[in-house]
Amino acid sequence: MIRLSLARAVAVCGVSAVALVAAAAPVAAQTAKLKVSIIPIVDVAPLFAAAEQGYFAAEGLEVDPTPVVGGAAGIPGAIAGAYDIVYTNVVSTLQARRQGLDIRVLFSGSAAGSSPPDTAGLIKRKGDPIATGRDLEGKVMAVNQRNNINWLFAAAWIKKTGGDPAKVNYREVPFPQMPDAVKIKQADAAHAVDPFMANALRDPALELLGWPWSSVLPGVRAAHWIATGETVEKRPELLRKWVRAMRKGAAWLNANNGNEAFYKLIGSYTRLNREQLQTMKIRNIETDIDVPDMRRLAGLMREHALLDRDLDLEPMVFNTP
Repeated sequence: MIRLSLARAVAVCGVSAVALVAAAAPVAAQTAKLKVSIIPIVDVAPLFAAAEQGYFAAEGLEVDPTPVVGGAAGIPGAIAGAYDIVYTNVVSTLQARRQGLDIRVLFSGSAAGSSPPDTAGLIKRKGDPIATGRDLEGKVMAVNQRNNINWLFAAAWIKKTGGDPAKVNYREVPFPQMPDAVKIKQADAAHAVDPFMANALRDPALELLGWPWSSVLPGVRAAHWIATGETVEKRPELLRKWVRAMRKGAAWLNANNGNEAFYKLIGSYTRLNREQLQTMKIRNIETDIDVPDMRRLAGLMREHALLDRDLDLEPMVFNTP
């Protein structure tokens, strides 16, 4: 039996991952299981599309996702063997590589736009006298994790708009809880991502402060799917099958962007309804791995002391036909 089971319904950060089960079809081949660490945000939609459309099943794969609070949290799990594949941000990947960990990039993730609206933005309480990074000095900025990509772009925006990032206090808050943290004054601003940012901007108590992505590094690819070098060497063909299915999932999403099936799929694991999702700017998904773009982001990391030297990035790319 070929069976695709996105099996466990795991509640993380107030969001549940929904089990997606493809129709079983009798074949001779045995299924192979891949354990995948995800963040339950819009960006992981290709995985759920590949599941729902049967692309993993067609490759003889069973994919089991586990939500985590942030991409950086998945990397130690991959090193320990808990996950075969991890959705993570480029900053966390490059930091792991700098520490000597053998990390390989399998598939591209989300990309920022060249102009607003972005898929992530800074939110604040409506009417608060905060307009620039200088205004945030001495105040609290909510990020999902310190020293990751969410933190980096918040800090870069603060610097770009006249503030000193070192004079801002950063509080770790899971993405789904960021709007409430701002409303109850546990934070003065938050760097939220979709779908939670779009939902927050529908709240009359909150408003937009700024667009860090397109103002700091327009068009940059912020995240990707990775595996360890050990997993690549032991299971290369399985990973190639996974990539093929993911490409088909991304193509399905791009073809259906904005229609009923599209919103239903994303709502199934984000727990947001169509009205909430329609407020989001969802860009088409790029699947190729852009090494020059990774270098651009590495340069920003060096500027903010997250890297102390340049890295050789080409050996990190998992080449697939």
